[in-house]
Amino acid sequence: MKLKTTGKFKFKATGKFKIGNKTRPFSKIFEAERESMAKHLVYSYFGNTYRMTQRNIVIENITKM
Repeated sequence: MKLKTTGKFKFKATGKFKIGNKTRPFSKIFEAERESMAKHLVYSYFGNTYRMTQRNIVIENITKM
């Protein structure tokens, strides 16, 4: 799945997401204009891909690359 963005910066988001009784780590790179947009893209990605709500996703760190 390719997300449409027009950003100039790459951000690496790390954290955990919960599926059923299991918690799994994730690390994903997103392109966005600022950190808050990258955070929104994380929630959008997992919501669209795995049909998750925000309460099942814990973003631990977002760093600019």
